[in-house]
Amino acid sequence: MTFVKVPHESAGSASCLCNTLTRLGIALGAALTALVSFSATSGSPYGAVIRTVFTDVLRWFGGAFAGMWAVMFRLPEQETGERPG
Repeated sequence: MTFVKVPHESAGSASCLCNTLTRLGIALGAALTALVSFSATSGSPYGAVIRTVFTDVLRWFGGAFAGMWAVMFRLPEQETGERPG
């Protein structure tokens, strides 16, 4: 269903983009889960370091999502007319 309107010539790019976004989403979910888990240990001597590291990781994920969003707009647009021949 996701690729119904994607032209045949762009199917490989669309599939790669979809797989990459899925993996980034999984990694982001794992990072957020770990952040919540480690924030519960804020009384430990390493609590501040752990929060800083995961905050930095979330910034990297935000940059990766922004990059993937930019790539989505660089894919060729779907042709609206019928093809000759």
